[in-house]
Amino acid sequence: MEREHLLPPRLEMLVKLADALDLHEVAALTGDQAATVSAARRKGHEAVPAIRETIEETVLVVDREQHYDVDALVDRAAYAWRVGHTSATPRADVGRVLPSLPRDARRAARVLTGPDRRTANTALVAAYALAEQALAWVSDSALLWLSADRRITAAEQADDPASLAAAAWVVGNVWRSTGRGNEALRLAVGAADVLAPYLDGDDDSMRALWGACRLHAAITAARLGGTRFVTLTTPTRWCLASPMTTRTRGRCSATRIPTSPGRRSQSTSVRAEPRSTRPKQSART
Repeated sequence: MEREHLLPPRLEMLVKLADALDLHEVAALTGDQAATVSAARRKGHEAVPAIRETIEETVLVVDREQHYDVDALVDRAAYAWRVGHTSATPRADVGRVLPSLPRDARRAARVLTGPDRRTANTALVAAYALAEQALAWVSDSALLWLSADRRITAAEQADDPASLAAAAWVVGNVWRSTGRGNEALRLAVGAADVLAPYLDGDDDSMRALWGACRLHAAITAARLGGTRFVTLTTPTRWCLASPMTTRTRGRCSATRIPTSPGRRSQSTSVRAEPRSTRPKQSART
Protein backbone atom coordinates (compact mmCIF):
# COMPACT_ATOMS: atom_id res chain seq x y z
CA MET A 1 0.00 0.00 0.00
CA GLU A 2 2.88 2.37 0.81
CA ARG A 3 4.39 1.66 -2.61
CA GLU A 4 0.98 2.27 -4.18
CA HIS A 5 0.74 -1.31 -5.43
CA LEU A 6 -2.47 -1.57 -3.43
CA LEU A 7 -5.09 1.14 -3.11
CA PRO A 8 -6.23 2.24 0.38
CA PRO A 9 -9.40 0.54 1.69
CA ARG A 10 -12.67 2.06 0.60
CA LEU A 11 -14.59 4.27 2.97
CA GLU A 12 -17.11 1.53 3.72
CA MET A 13 -14.32 -0.82 4.83
CA LEU A 14 -12.68 1.94 6.90
CA VAL A 15 -15.98 2.50 8.69
CA LYS A 16 -16.24 -1.24 9.41
CA LEU A 17 -12.68 -1.32 10.74
CA ALA A 18 -13.29 1.71 12.96
CA ASP A 19 -16.47 0.10 14.25
CA ALA A 20 -14.67 -3.17 15.05
CA LEU A 21 -11.87 -1.29 16.84
CA ASP A 22 -14.38 0.81 18.81
CA LEU A 23 -13.15 4.06 17.24
CA HIS A 24 -15.55 6.96 16.85
CA GLU A 25 -13.89 8.63 13.85
CA VAL A 26 -12.37 7.19 10.68
CA ALA A 27 -9.63 9.82 11.02
CA ALA A 28 -8.15 7.73 13.83
CA LEU A 29 -7.26 5.14 11.18
CA THR A 30 -6.31 7.42 8.29
CA GLY A 31 -4.50 10.12 10.23
CA ASP A 32 -6.32 12.63 8.06
CA GLN A 33 -8.18 15.13 10.19
CA ALA A 34 -10.29 16.04 7.16
CA ALA A 35 -11.82 12.55 7.28
CA THR A 36 -14.46 13.36 9.85
CA VAL A 37 -16.80 10.53 8.93
CA SER A 38 -18.40 9.09 12.05
CA ALA A 39 -18.12 5.36 12.61
CA ALA A 40 -21.41 5.28 14.51
CA ARG A 41 -23.81 3.77 12.00
CA ARG A 42 -27.52 4.06 12.65
CA LYS A 43 -29.53 2.37 9.93
CA GLY A 44 -32.93 3.06 11.44
CA HIS A 45 -35.86 0.68 11.74
CA GLU A 46 -39.62 0.89 11.52
CA ALA A 47 -39.93 -0.19 15.18
CA VAL A 48 -37.98 2.78 16.52
CA PRO A 49 -40.74 5.45 16.50
CA ALA A 50 -43.14 3.43 18.69
CA ILE A 51 -40.37 2.49 21.14
CA ARG A 52 -39.14 6.08 21.20
CA GLU A 53 -42.62 7.33 22.04
CA THR A 54 -43.02 5.03 25.02
CA ILE A 55 -39.53 5.78 26.37
CA GLU A 56 -39.78 9.55 25.99
CA GLU A 57 -43.33 9.73 27.36
CA THR A 58 -43.72 11.67 30.60
CA VAL A 59 -46.70 10.65 32.74
CA LEU A 60 -47.85 13.55 34.90
CA VAL A 61 -51.27 12.26 35.99
CA VAL A 62 -52.27 8.64 36.65
CA ASP A 63 -55.61 7.05 37.49
CA ARG A 64 -55.15 5.83 41.06
CA GLU A 65 -58.36 3.84 40.86
CA GLN A 66 -56.95 1.66 38.09
CA HIS A 67 -56.14 -1.93 39.12
CA TYR A 68 -52.75 -3.31 38.08
CA ASP A 69 -51.82 -6.98 38.26
CA VAL A 70 -48.06 -7.06 38.88
CA ASP A 71 -47.81 -10.77 38.12
CA ALA A 72 -49.34 -10.10 34.72
CA LEU A 73 -46.76 -7.37 34.12
CA VAL A 74 -43.94 -9.78 34.93
CA ASP A 75 -45.47 -12.38 32.59
CA ARG A 76 -45.77 -9.81 29.81
CA ALA A 77 -42.11 -8.86 30.24
CA ALA A 78 -41.08 -12.53 30.07
CA TYR A 79 -43.23 -13.03 26.95
CA ALA A 80 -41.70 -9.98 25.26
CA TRP A 81 -38.22 -11.35 25.94
CA ARG A 82 -39.22 -14.74 24.50
CA VAL A 83 -40.41 -12.96 21.37
CA GLY A 84 -37.10 -11.13 21.13
CA HIS A 85 -35.13 -14.37 21.47
CA THR A 86 -37.18 -16.61 19.19
CA SER A 87 -38.54 -14.37 16.45
CA ALA A 88 -37.03 -14.41 12.97
CA THR A 89 -37.63 -10.65 12.86
CA PRO A 90 -36.96 -9.69 16.51
CA ARG A 91 -36.90 -5.90 16.16
CA ALA A 92 -40.18 -5.78 14.26
CA ASP A 93 -41.94 -8.14 16.66
CA VAL A 94 -40.50 -6.50 19.78
CA GLY A 95 -41.63 -3.17 18.39
CA ARG A 96 -45.12 -4.65 18.17
CA VAL A 97 -45.41 -6.15 21.69
CA LEU A 98 -43.17 -3.86 23.74
CA PRO A 99 -44.46 -0.26 23.69
CA SER A 100 -47.48 -0.79 25.93
CA LEU A 101 -45.46 -2.60 28.63
CA PRO A 102 -43.31 0.32 29.87
CA ARG A 103 -46.39 2.53 29.95
CA ASP A 104 -48.39 0.11 32.09
CA ALA A 105 -45.45 -0.77 34.35
CA ARG A 106 -44.61 2.91 34.89
CA ARG A 107 -48.21 3.73 35.82
CA ALA A 108 -48.40 0.69 38.11
CA ALA A 109 -45.25 1.80 39.91
CA ARG A 110 -46.84 5.20 40.49
CA VAL A 111 -50.03 3.73 41.97
CA LEU A 112 -48.92 0.66 43.89
CA THR A 113 -46.98 0.52 47.15
CA GLY A 114 -44.68 -1.88 48.99
CA PRO A 115 -43.65 -5.15 47.36
CA ASP A 116 -46.09 -4.70 44.46
CA ARG A 117 -44.44 -1.41 43.56
CA ARG A 118 -41.00 -3.02 43.58
CA THR A 119 -42.29 -5.86 41.38
CA ALA A 120 -43.76 -3.36 38.91
CA ASN A 121 -40.39 -1.65 38.73
CA THR A 122 -38.74 -5.02 38.11
CA ALA A 123 -41.00 -5.53 35.09
CA LEU A 124 -40.17 -1.99 33.98
CA VAL A 125 -36.43 -2.77 34.19
CA ALA A 126 -36.95 -5.82 31.95
CA ALA A 127 -38.94 -3.72 29.47
CA TYR A 128 -36.22 -1.07 29.21
CA ALA A 129 -33.57 -3.77 28.82
CA LEU A 130 -35.43 -5.25 25.87
CA ALA A 131 -35.91 -1.79 24.40
CA GLU A 132 -32.16 -1.23 24.52
CA GLN A 133 -31.58 -4.54 22.74
CA ALA A 134 -34.04 -3.57 20.01
CA LEU A 135 -32.62 -0.06 19.62
CA ALA A 136 -28.95 -1.03 19.43
CA TRP A 137 -27.42 0.06 16.09
CA VAL A 138 -30.73 1.36 14.73
CA SER A 139 -31.33 4.36 16.99
CA ASP A 140 -29.53 7.55 17.94
CA SER A 141 -27.31 7.52 21.00
CA ALA A 142 -29.50 10.03 22.86
CA LEU A 143 -32.43 7.59 22.90
CA LEU A 144 -30.17 4.77 24.08
CA TRP A 145 -28.84 6.95 26.89
CA LEU A 146 -32.36 7.91 27.94
CA SER A 147 -33.45 4.26 28.00
CA ALA A 148 -30.36 3.24 30.00
CA ASP A 149 -30.89 6.06 32.49
CA ARG A 150 -34.57 5.22 32.98
CA ARG A 151 -33.68 1.56 33.38
CA ILE A 152 -31.20 2.14 36.18
CA THR A 153 -33.64 4.52 37.90
CA ALA A 154 -36.33 1.80 37.80
CA ALA A 155 -33.78 -0.72 39.13
CA GLU A 156 -33.04 1.55 42.09
CA GLN A 157 -36.77 1.76 42.81
CA ALA A 158 -37.13 -2.02 42.48
CA ASP A 159 -34.42 -2.45 45.12
CA ASP A 160 -33.53 -5.80 43.56
CA PRO A 161 -29.83 -6.78 43.33
CA ALA A 162 -30.21 -8.61 40.02
CA SER A 163 -32.07 -5.67 38.44
CA LEU A 164 -29.48 -3.21 39.74
CA ALA A 165 -26.53 -5.27 38.49
CA ALA A 166 -28.12 -5.88 35.08
CA ALA A 167 -28.91 -2.18 34.67
CA ALA A 168 -25.37 -1.27 35.70
CA TRP A 169 -24.03 -3.76 33.15
CA VAL A 170 -25.91 -1.96 30.37
CA VAL A 171 -24.93 1.55 31.48
CA GLY A 172 -21.31 0.40 31.80
CA ASN A 173 -21.34 -0.83 28.21
CA VAL A 174 -22.71 2.52 27.07
CA TRP A 175 -20.01 4.35 29.04
CA ARG A 176 -17.28 2.15 27.60
CA SER A 177 -18.52 2.67 24.04
CA THR A 178 -18.45 6.47 24.56
CA GLY A 179 -14.92 6.63 25.92
CA ARG A 180 -15.70 6.64 29.65
CA GLY A 181 -13.73 3.50 30.42
CA ASN A 182 -12.76 4.27 34.02
CA GLU A 183 -16.37 4.88 35.01
CA ALA A 184 -17.43 1.71 33.16
CA LEU A 185 -14.81 -0.34 35.01
CA ARG A 186 -15.88 0.95 38.43
CA LEU A 187 -19.52 0.30 37.60
CA ALA A 188 -18.87 -3.27 36.42
CA VAL A 189 -16.85 -4.14 39.54
CA GLY A 190 -19.49 -2.51 41.74
CA ALA A 191 -22.26 -4.49 40.04
CA ALA A 192 -20.40 -7.74 40.72
CA ASP A 193 -19.96 -6.73 44.36
CA VAL A 194 -23.72 -6.16 44.66
CA LEU A 195 -24.29 -9.78 43.63
CA ALA A 196 -21.52 -11.30 45.77
CA PRO A 197 -23.67 -11.98 48.88
CA TYR A 198 -26.11 -14.04 46.81
CA LEU A 199 -23.71 -16.44 45.10
CA ASP A 200 -24.31 -19.22 47.63
CA GLY A 201 -28.04 -19.40 46.86
CA ASP A 202 -29.93 -21.71 44.54
CA ASP A 203 -30.42 -19.13 41.79
CA ASP A 204 -27.95 -19.84 38.99
CA SER A 205 -28.95 -16.60 37.26
CA MET A 206 -27.20 -14.64 40.03
CA ARG A 207 -23.94 -16.45 39.36
CA ALA A 208 -24.37 -16.05 35.60
CA LEU A 209 -24.97 -12.32 35.96
CA TRP A 210 -21.98 -12.01 38.30
CA GLY A 211 -19.82 -13.70 35.68
CA ALA A 212 -21.15 -11.32 33.00
CA CYS A 213 -20.22 -8.33 35.15
CA ARG A 214 -16.72 -9.73 35.71
CA LEU A 215 -16.35 -10.28 31.97
CA HIS A 216 -17.43 -6.69 31.39
CA ALA A 217 -14.78 -5.55 33.89
CA ALA A 218 -12.10 -7.65 32.19
CA ILE A 219 -12.87 -6.35 28.70
CA THR A 220 -13.01 -2.76 29.95
CA ALA A 221 -9.70 -3.09 31.80
CA ALA A 222 -8.05 -4.52 28.71
CA ARG A 223 -9.30 -1.66 26.53
CA LEU A 224 -8.12 0.97 29.02
CA GLY A 225 -4.51 -0.11 28.56
CA GLY A 226 -1.76 -0.53 31.09
CA THR A 227 -1.80 -3.37 33.60
CA ARG A 228 -4.96 -3.26 35.66
CA PHE A 229 -6.09 -5.69 38.27
CA VAL A 230 -9.63 -6.27 39.48
CA THR A 231 -9.45 -7.88 42.92
CA LEU A 232 -11.70 -10.82 43.67
CA THR A 233 -13.99 -9.84 46.51
CA THR A 234 -16.22 -12.91 46.42
CA PRO A 235 -15.83 -16.35 48.01
CA THR A 236 -12.99 -18.11 46.25
CA ARG A 237 -15.08 -21.18 45.49
CA TRP A 238 -16.92 -19.05 42.92
CA CYS A 239 -13.71 -17.90 41.29
CA LEU A 240 -14.39 -20.33 38.44
CA ALA A 241 -17.23 -18.08 37.30
CA SER A 242 -14.95 -15.07 37.00
CA PRO A 243 -13.46 -14.27 33.62
CA MET A 244 -10.47 -12.81 35.46
CA THR A 245 -9.45 -16.17 36.92
CA THR A 246 -8.05 -19.52 35.92
CA ARG A 247 -8.08 -22.83 37.72
CA THR A 248 -4.83 -24.73 38.27
CA ARG A 249 -4.61 -27.86 40.44
CA GLY A 250 -7.16 -26.83 43.02
CA ARG A 251 -5.98 -23.23 43.14
CA CYS A 252 -7.64 -20.12 41.80
CA SER A 253 -5.47 -17.46 40.15
CA ALA A 254 -6.69 -13.92 39.60
CA THR A 255 -4.77 -12.73 36.58
CA ARG A 256 -3.55 -9.26 35.70
CA ILE A 257 -4.07 -8.13 32.14
CA PRO A 258 -0.83 -7.30 30.29
CA THR A 259 -1.22 -4.82 27.45
CA SER A 260 2.39 -3.88 26.74
CA PRO A 261 4.12 -5.98 24.05
CA GLY A 262 6.47 -8.53 25.49
CA ARG A 263 5.30 -7.97 29.04
CA ARG A 264 4.46 -11.12 30.91
CA SER A 265 1.31 -11.30 32.94
CA GLN A 266 1.49 -11.35 36.70
CA SER A 267 -0.91 -13.24 38.88
CA THR A 268 -1.94 -13.49 42.49
CA SER A 269 -3.09 -16.90 43.66
CA VAL A 270 -5.64 -17.54 46.39
CA ARG A 271 -6.49 -20.97 47.71
CA ALA A 272 -9.86 -22.34 46.70
CA GLU A 273 -11.91 -24.96 48.49
CA PRO A 274 -10.18 -28.32 48.98
CA ARG A 275 -10.58 -30.71 46.12
CA SER A 276 -12.14 -34.10 46.52
CA THR A 277 -9.77 -36.61 48.14
CA ARG A 278 -10.77 -39.60 46.08
CA PRO A 279 -8.00 -42.19 45.94
CA LYS A 280 -6.17 -42.38 42.65
CA GLN A 281 -6.71 -45.49 40.62
CA SER A 282 -3.62 -47.34 39.62
CA ALA A 283 -2.75 -47.04 35.96
CA ARG A 284 -3.39 -50.10 33.87
CA THR A 285 -0.39 -51.73 32.27
